[in-house]
Amino acid sequence: MVKLGKLSDRALRIFEQVSLLCDIPTLGAELGRVDDFPIIRILVGEATDIGQALSILQAHSPLIQSGTTTGLDIRDDHASISYRVDYPALWPRRQDAEMSIMQVHAFIQSRAPASWRPEEIWFEHAPPGAAVLRRLREICGCPLRFNQPINRIMFDTAILSRRLPALTRQELSLRPYLRRQIDAMRGDIQPRSVLEELRAIILSCLGEQSLSITVAAERMNITERTLQRQLKRHDRTFRQVLHEVRTEQAMMMLRQGNMTIAQIALALGYEDISSFSRVFKKWTGKSPRHYSPEHEASASAT
Repeated sequence: MVKLGKLSDRALRIFEQVSLLCDIPTLGAELGRVDDFPIIRILVGEATDIGQALSILQAHSPLIQSGTTTGLDIRDDHASISYRVDYPALWPRRQDAEMSIMQVHAFIQSRAPASWRPEEIWFEHAPPGAAVLRRLREICGCPLRFNQPINRIMFDTAILSRRLPALTRQELSLRPYLRRQIDAMRGDIQPRSVLEELRAIILSCLGEQSLSITVAAERMNITERTLQRQLKRHDRTFRQVLHEVRTEQAMMMLRQGNMTIAQIALALGYEDISSFSRVFKKWTGKSPRHYSPEHEASASAT
């Protein structure tokens, strides 16, 4: 979350290599635990509670790091922050994912009662070995799920109303400088198109069979009719975009090779394997069972 720059394949590779060279498999999670980012405290300085602060961070996520999607979802008694790199080809990215999720964890925990714990954390990568998994569970302090379509930290909405401490005098004095920097950075960020915004919504909701155009329009703060009209300008329908995103994620999961077809279908929100296989074959020309990275490369070359 706190990176302030453009994500690159080289940066992700270096992060993974440093973890290996230093023999610290949980490097990303350990770094993410450090809640000492003055720029974040100043950025959310106008917020009165944790909920407002998370909304501000989510809104400014393209400025903090481009090439990633951060989502805030609040439903009934449950809330979540999701995070993912927008480019499926950038892999592995375990350290980046664990650091980003743990930064959200640390931000909330440092402002919450001592007893606060997340309800659950998802990671898109495969589970590590037993010893590393044990340490990761100690760091996170909650149930963990791996091989998920998106990285996500889930928690009770009660914590959102927790009041935030006021900024220090020094932090207040730095706010004008930070604001000018943010304004300058904002000019370099291109607003998302309706397709990009919809894809981000779908990515944050993968695994939910109930995802519909009505739900997507509500989360985009527009009417269903407006969304349909804007998609038509791009020669797309909601179902087409949904299948495109699901298929891209399915190809990434198949490349990793650590999930069964049934697990992938469930993770992507399909009712059963046959529904998943039918859609996948329609979009790729191959069944999930016969799909391979070599097929993807030849298809993209034509």
